[in-house]
Amino acid sequence: MNYLKNNKEFLKGYRTDLLELVRNYEKNNRYAKNIEWDENACEIRVKQGKKNIYLHSIYNKTREIEQLIKNKPKQIEQLCLFGLPDNKQLITIARYFEKLKRIFIVIPSIGLFYKWLQYNNLSEYLTEFTNTVNSEELVLVVADEFEQVESTIITLTNVGQHEKIVVLPFVSYLTLFTEFFLKICQCTKIALTDKNIMDVTRKFWRNTWLIHNWSVLKAKTANLLHLKELFARNTCIVVAAGASLEKNISLLQEARDKAIIIAAGTAISVLAKHGIKPHFHMAVDGSDLANRIFANTKDLDIPLICSYSVYSPLLREYKGSIFTFAIDAMDKIAIAAYKYFSEDLLISTGGLSVVNIAHAIAVQMGCKKVVMVGQDCCFYGNKVHAKGSWSEGSRHNQSDNSILLQDINGKTVYSSDVFIGMKRAIERFIETAPNCKFINATEGGLPIIGARNMTLRQVIDKELKNKTDIESTIKEISEKSLGLIARKQELAKQYAAGYKKDMLLLQKLLLEQKTILLQINHCDEGNKNYEIISKAINVFKELDQNAIFLEMMKENFVFDINEALLLDLGEYKYELWEGLYLVNKRLLEYVNAAVVLAEEYLQERPEINRVIFVRQ
Repeated sequence: MNYLKNNKEFLKGYRTDLLELVRNYEKNNRYAKNIEWDENACEIRVKQGKKNIYLHSIYNKTREIEQLIKNKPKQIEQLCLFGLPDNKQLITIARYFEKLKRIFIVIPSIGLFYKWLQYNNLSEYLTEFTNTVNSEELVLVVADEFEQVESTIITLTNVGQHEKIVVLPFVSYLTLFTEFFLKICQCTKIALTDKNIMDVTRKFWRNTWLIHNWSVLKAKTANLLHLKELFARNTCIVVAAGASLEKNISLLQEARDKAIIIAAGTAISVLAKHGIKPHFHMAVDGSDLANRIFANTKDLDIPLICSYSVYSPLLREYKGSIFTFAIDAMDKIAIAAYKYFSEDLLISTGGLSVVNIAHAIAVQMGCKKVVMVGQDCCFYGNKVHAKGSWSEGSRHNQSDNSILLQDINGKTVYSSDVFIGMKRAIERFIETAPNCKFINATEGGLPIIGARNMTLRQVIDKELKNKTDIESTIKEISEKSLGLIARKQELAKQYAAGYKKDMLLLQKLLLEQKTILLQINHCDEGNKNYEIISKAINVFKELDQNAIFLEMMKENFVFDINEALLLDLGEYKYELWEGLYLVNKRLLEYVNAAVVLAEEYLQERPEINRVIFVRQ
């Protein structure tokens, strides 16, 4: 029986992108003659030269799967299968991995997928998997070339925990599509390295970032969006602190009246050392290490672009205009506050470094050209940074973690996982910004895919032809923003007061519900209300797991509004930091659900002392 027609009908409601692949395959008449269906073996056979390669064992498929999963860790949460298994094989695999949340199956040939659809019922395949396995999601990834699905694989990989993912190749697929598989492994490794760096950073600094959110909200800062027209009509030069910056740093002064120059992070002190004033400093570091960036500069009157998670004491001594934006993963309080203000806020998706974020900000602000300078992504000349940085004199020590690569001039340089992660983040971002021209004017360092290589001299002569008074425009906008700044500061005070009031009420509510939990926690399975009580207890435990209860509140929550932000509301699972009112609404829904169940139980047990509690 040919299932193709039914499968195409099913794909209309399941995955229109896969349906489009199938239709294009048929339209282009690219039917692969080397892909056949063996009726006797009920298996796809691929001719490779004089060899016939079956996609799965035609003798013992059970043994094939046993060998595939043998000695693999059972606790993984994500699984990448290179090759499409049959129903029984897929279910066996999914059952083996006890905590599996997601499987994504990579099919490295549209022709293979098309042939499979002719002889298999996709709807039944997925239904049987869903009804048999507890895994939350099954995703099919189909393409002829790895590059067509690279971004999809990165996205899928970034959802799970970096230490709990495995890539499993079926031997036949590995034989037929070796290069495709190796690219998946490399891509997954890089994506997981990037995610690991970001996860560790977020976990380590999250509480500090949130505290800074309050301070920056109440400080004398303007909305970065006030500068949007300025950015939209100018080229932006983002200066990083790579060692190669020493080769062309003197030319930045010549470019100053032709493009917006942003000194990002460590580059601030490097430019100050060489007497060059950018139009903006940019900082996002939430630790006191941010002080190092400004330690060697007296140019505290240069306008500053910063996130709400920046080290807030830095702003107390800053004399220049300050323009703020939010980073989605770090500035949840500020984002919620601006909803309360009914005001737009530029929100960046973040990145591995301040430079990555600077590129994103430039594009979001409307720049049509972004020029990168000092973006080495390696230890150029075996140095960590250019002369004048806080790490001046530091040299790269070669180790087992060093990675040898070629720079844009074909010379061998050392790099690291972190640097390569930054490079990849820039390249991925460039893919998402087709309307912006990226130029790599870093005269050394690693090549960046998607950016045109030019010297800074060439950029000035060929790309920056029109002069403009950028400095005067910034000053004029700063003066016009003063009234708006005062309004923002007043609204921030009101917002903080309301937040503290609501959180105190929340603490009272949770304390009362905690008491109820203690009362009903000793119920045994023989009790007729056991099911109700168990549900109530589970709701309370769900809250407890997210650290919302007594211990943290008593120590960190009530006494000071800044310290209150040490409270972790389980943002990844429930997105409870989206906004003040959303936080209370969702949390109270959980609490109230438990209260209702507890009330039902208490009505059946009058001998238990009733506790007075407030349901919101």
